[in-house]
Amino acid sequence: MITSLKNTKIRQVIALQKKRERDKTGLFMVEGPKIIDEIPESWTVKEFFIQQSFYEKEENQSWLSRRIHSLTPTPFYSIVEDSVFEKMSDTETPQGILAVVEQKQYDLNILDKVFDVSESPFWLLIEEVQDPGNLGTLIRTADAAGACGVILSKGTVDLYSPKVIRSTMGSIFHLPILTRADLFQAIQRLQKQGIKILAAHLEGTCSPYEINLEQGIGILVGNEGNGLTEKVVKMADYRIKLPMLGKAESLNAAVAGSILLYEVVRQRM
Repeated sequence: MITSLKNTKIRQVIALQKKRERDKTGLFMVEGPKIIDEIPESWTVKEFFIQQSFYEKEENQSWLSRRIHSLTPTPFYSIVEDSVFEKMSDTETPQGILAVVEQKQYDLNILDKVFDVSESPFWLLIEEVQDPGNLGTLIRTADAAGACGVILSKGTVDLYSPKVIRSTMGSIFHLPILTRADLFQAIQRLQKQGIKILAAHLEGTCSPYEINLEQGIGILVGNEGNGLTEKVVKMADYRIKLPMLGKAESLNAAVAGSILLYEVVRQRM
């Protein structure tokens, strides 16, 4: 059992709370049984760290054994004293188990692979969204709506930050997510496939309800404060705006993006 914060492994895990260390090692933390249960075999779990009190509960034993041995190669695991685990955790109320996982990197070639197997590809493109909760919510909604994947521009909040991971509720493991992408190149590539790009914009000239979303579609959602950059907006096939019947000028980025994603679902049902 690990009982000291000075333990090398513990210090390495705590360091993963910082982006610089995640970038350096290519690793990130996943905390809690619910999200850990979502990790598929195609992702590599380096090690589990299990809180002593969590490990000692009889009802957790069978789940732990099944979860650990369902992965290939079988990850190492360490039991950690409660007080030490609390320092490792990024949450106020530790959930008893965390995993150190290898980041997964995709490039723009994934767009061609998806196009080859999907009749009407459906992508979410995100430019410089900064709030971890907003990004996680958008990814979770894209997953629920059946999107082919998510493309994140350079300058978007780190996909692998603990707050983003929690907000995705495991959806990070369900669909390809490109990080630090050049949106200009991504849009060009999608448009060559015949995919129409819709930019959510305050000066939109039409609503999403006027457009045929059963065709290949890419939805662009921009920064919370500044929206989409003009360079990206100019590339879009449509500038769209949600009807605002009250006095509010705009919606939260995650809310607006989620409404647009589910309009695609509605039209395709």
